[in-house]
Amino acid sequence: MADISVEYTGQFAKIDTDIKSTDSYLFDGLNGRQGDNGRRVYIQFLDRGFPHDLTGETVELQGKDAKGMTKTTQSMEHVYSAKAGTCSFLVPGAFYQAAGPYQNAYFVIRKSGTDQAVSTIPVSFTVMENAVIMTSGELTPYLSQVDGKLDAVSKRVAGITDSYNTMLDTISTGVSSIGKQVADYMQRLQSGHVATTDGSNSFTGSNHFSNLVVDNLSGAGVDALKSYVENEVKAGVGSIKLPQSIQNSGTTRDINFSQGASKSSANDSLMVWKESYAGGTKIFGSGKVHIDKLGDGDHFHLDLPWNVQEGAFIIGESFTPHMTKMEAVGGGIDVTIWGGITNTEVWIDFMVSQF
Repeated sequence: MADISVEYTGQFAKIDTDIKSTDSYLFDGLNGRQGDNGRRVYIQFLDRGFPHDLTGETVELQGKDAKGMTKTTQSMEHVYSAKAGTCSFLVPGAFYQAAGPYQNAYFVIRKSGTDQAVSTIPVSFTVMENAVIMTSGELTPYLSQVDGKLDAVSKRVAGITDSYNTMLDTISTGVSSIGKQVADYMQRLQSGHVATTDGSNSFTGSNHFSNLVVDNLSGAGVDALKSYVENEVKAGVGSIKLPQSIQNSGTTRDINFSQGASKSSANDSLMVWKESYAGGTKIFGSGKVHIDKLGDGDHFHLDLPWNVQEGAFIIGESFTPHMTKMEAVGGGIDVTIWGGITNTEVWIDFMVSQF
């Protein structure tokens, strides 16, 4: 099996699901020393170089250590961007017990809540000997899923037992008082102290109804409530005001592109407009931009017909498999794209709020 060294983008190790069955990723970030526990690794999963969407999926680490003991864990700690395939993973201490290289190990991507494996990616790593501390449990398999299910079953059995004992105590106490309760109720019913469905009942105390259905409601209190509500509505309708746009600039495609992008030739090329409100403005943009050539993490620049303030709040979206980020720079907008694009039409939407 050929070992392929893992490449990194920042802190994220790039792991591609499209790997030959005879190859394995040499993942130095997984290397540890006996006694390590909770080692954190940052990973970006890819499909043939494009981000793998982790939406609705979990990641497992499986393997056999140097002593042949099976280890498996679902320890995906945090998903930074499901669409970008970026996450962090915690490796438990059970993986760093037996010194030596793992006989085999795999990252397994599964559909959440199922046993369906979407992809299995072989990795290679080594546990280094720790001459200072004594390790234990090297010959113990570690199966986090099985251990978790056994613990859950044990707690459930204990809970059922407690509930059963409590129920028996309640029944014993209740049976002894049933006769007295029935006799008391019959006496109250005969004396007219209990309401009946076909009788005329008068409630003189404070009564609470959690679910009240009334076919006909009348009385002095109802009439007073109707009069109050009618007067309040008439008095308040004239004072209701909704926020309105003070001015709308109208749409335009008068935009300057630079640093790797140009105006799209499509009919739906990028269009922008500005709306003014009391105390601030909003700038909207929607349409296609032609990407001439951008490398991974590069950005292109938009100069709009209006100045974009430093620190303005920008919400943006790019309808491509690539991650994007927008920020106010030099009176315009810098749009950063990861993954690298050449000669491609990209649809973007954004909104700028500034006060």
